[in-house]
Amino acid sequence: MLLIGGAFQDMYSWRRHETLLGRAATVITVDLPGWGGADALSPSIGTDLLADAAHRVIEHTGAGPCHVVGASFGALIGQRLAQRHPAAVASLALSGVAGPLAPEQADDLEELERLLTAGALAAFAERMVDSLSPRVPERAVRRGEPVRRLLTVDFLRASDDARAKMIDNLRRLRLARMVYPDPVPDVPAVMFTGEHDGATPSVHGRRLAATYPRGRSVVITEADHCVHLQRDAEYCRLLLTHFGGGDVRELPFCRTPHPAGATVPARPSGALA
Repeated sequence: MLLIGGAFQDMYSWRRHETLLGRAATVITVDLPGWGGADALSPSIGTDLLADAAHRVIEHTGAGPCHVVGASFGALIGQRLAQRHPAAVASLALSGVAGPLAPEQADDLEELERLLTAGALAAFAERMVDSLSPRVPERAVRRGEPVRRLLTVDFLRASDDARAKMIDNLRRLRLARMVYPDPVPDVPAVMFTGEHDGATPSVHGRRLAATYPRGRSVVITEADHCVHLQRDAEYCRLLLTHFGGGDVRELPFCRTPHPAGATVPARPSGALA
């Protein structure tokens, strides 16, 4: 199982999941170029190179074909991996699928980049966390405040190198093409997110799932874009069910999203993780 994280994650971001997933699979996490301990990567270099780099990981480890997990920006990389190297992908699970950036989302990303470049770490952390997991009292979100605190501390404690890569990835997100019309492989594919995800609402995952011959789309209840932290055990159970050939729609914490997509708060419009 190959896990590809989001723009602000690294290969150690999945430690809490590795124990659960490792009971049933060999788990590979990776720092792709521009992430974690890997070399920096120009923001002008986009998703295809990252997908090809993920493919090199599969080739190097001899693990293919792999069950591929992509989260947030990693979902875009996982999607391109499946399109460019279909023989390397046994099945696919994409969490937090994005659609084309709305103007207000591009503006949010530019403002986050400005704050981080200026060294305004507290303002950046607050805005970033509000973007990923906003406080919406009328919506039930598991571990909402603890996850917000965890993310805030992580952003505030980021090293100089990590902050530089965050800036590059914010720029990369603004420049990235989010939808590619290339053919998709005939593999089991599930697209999912938290039911209250305003950064990458479920409508985008539902549309992408419809392009796969064996595509499915669900939302995990009582969660938002940070579903992998808020409901980590359920997140892992969904992956193991899907990769084991089960129907994730039958899981008690999942439901099929409404055709119009999940209900999304008007502001903040949401950046991508």
